[in-house]
Amino acid sequence: SLVHISLSRKSIPKEIRQTEITSLTADDTRLVTLTTNNNNNNNNKSDADMRGRIANDQTKNDNKSADINTSDAGMSGVIANDQTETNDNKSADNTNQVFIPMYSTSTNGDGKIALLLDGHGVDNEYHMQTEIESIIHVPSEAKITVKLNPSRDRICKKPRIFGRLSGKYLTMIYWDTDAHEKMDHEYNVGSETKISRKAKFNNTIRTDVITGYYSLPSEGRYFIDIIGLMCNDFPFEYDFNSICLENVDHMHLTANGAFMDVTTTSKNLADEFVFQSTYATSAAAAVHGYWKWSNKTVAPIPLKTRYQRQNCRSGEMSVKKVCTETSDLDRFEPYTFEWSGNLEDTDEPHIDLKNYKYTGKNRGNETFKICTGGLSHSRELLTHITYLLDVYNVSNVEVGQVPMKRPHEMKSRLWEFNRALDCNIIILGFGQWSAGKSPQKTTPGTTFPTYQKDLEEGILSWKSSNINFIIRKSHYNALGDIRNTCPPTDWRSPPVIDGYNEISRSLAQKHNITYLDTGSLMDPMWDSPGDFCHYRGLEGRTEALFLLKNVLQMNVKYNW
Repeated sequence: SLVHISLSRKSIPKEIRQTEITSLTADDTRLVTLTTNNNNNNNNKSDADMRGRIANDQTKNDNKSADINTSDAGMSGVIANDQTETNDNKSADNTNQVFIPMYSTSTNGDGKIALLLDGHGVDNEYHMQTEIESIIHVPSEAKITVKLNPSRDRICKKPRIFGRLSGKYLTMIYWDTDAHEKMDHEYNVGSETKISRKAKFNNTIRTDVITGYYSLPSEGRYFIDIIGLMCNDFPFEYDFNSICLENVDHMHLTANGAFMDVTTTSKNLADEFVFQSTYATSAAAAVHGYWKWSNKTVAPIPLKTRYQRQNCRSGEMSVKKVCTETSDLDRFEPYTFEWSGNLEDTDEPHIDLKNYKYTGKNRGNETFKICTGGLSHSRELLTHITYLLDVYNVSNVEVGQVPMKRPHEMKSRLWEFNRALDCNIIILGFGQWSAGKSPQKTTPGTTFPTYQKDLEEGILSWKSSNINFIIRKSHYNALGDIRNTCPPTDWRSPPVIDGYNEISRSLAQKHNITYLDTGSLMDPMWDSPGDFCHYRGLEGRTEALFLLKNVLQMNVKYNW
């Protein structure tokens, strides 16, 4: 029989969906007010020292910025471009949309320019906001380009940015710079074919333009949120422990409410050569569905990156506006996941519970045992899988966990090794303890070369013992206070997790291990965990459903 599984956020208790800290991120009330005059292209400022971020007014006839008059030198922000000749939610054509950046500054008592810090305890410097020259949307190619100031004096030579579009659907922006691999890959495909991929990352060469692509199933108006994560990215061999993220209160490169008009969908892009030749191709190929705005009475609102300010952990501070405005969870409530697929498999995946062969490698012929390998994130995954099996009354599948903190434990601890032997299949996921803060003390994050060495030795150890396992993509962690302080005491930021995932994917390919990329399910909601770490809500349950379906199908294929 076929079981149709559909998940809704309503089925998850509110105490699970919302934990201690809550918020709506705001880059906030410091927005420049614009008055426009389309008769000329002069930019007039009332203060010669003023800096900020503005997006130009677009007319139907040209892409040039209109006359911009501003009256407050102490303001910052980005105003989204206004389509002056149309007033609907669709772009009249595929005219490029341009955002003109402007610096965020204030003045000291002596009148000199000073960085505008909000005083919430974050001592990180921030530079990227002041070094963006323009952000351009090319609707016909589903492309976004971020141009940096070409000055030799620019501080951020190799910036790392992150972006998301929100509206009827959510999607990440896939940046080509993210595809500049930090390590060489060489692996065999079959008995005669060898594939070699060379590292493209080079932090000695300045990056002046960052190009990103997106994949969406529907046209319309979408809000854009781009943040500057790291002023200068680091190479594979570099010890990243001393690197700070950009100041989170000044990481937004686009303003609250900045929008763009999408006219090219993922279906249109399938045959586009430009799209096929980019990193977005592989990212889009792994799309299993989209997070969809489900509120039928309220139009979509901007989904800004959620983060935790410093000194917001205590119960007294956590409920104050200065803390809740950046960490509220309500922004994620309207979204549910819509699966992609063929006509009979569009809204929810089907799990066939009738035709599986339970080979009983170690369990006898009546039970198939699925285990999760890792620690707290794997424990949460186990909880979600258990829930699904219980809801759909699956009695011939058993679950368990092989608790491990770091990859080297795959071979060094006998009792974990023996527990692994007891499982028909293990869903393996590391990265949290390798880059994370230990509860009792601060332990430096594991560098990429060490992580690669430990994981490869663990893979070889398990393969030699005929342990069946797959590797899942490691989760991003939201920008909690221990990650965005300077220097950080926790390194689970996207640049580090991306490095671990690159290692995992390449080693899986090299040693013929299945790697399941859950990025399209998890990444658009990467900042949604209530504790800035664990996916205990609908996001985690959606991932569990995808992994469960794939593991059961693999059991049929490989007859484990």
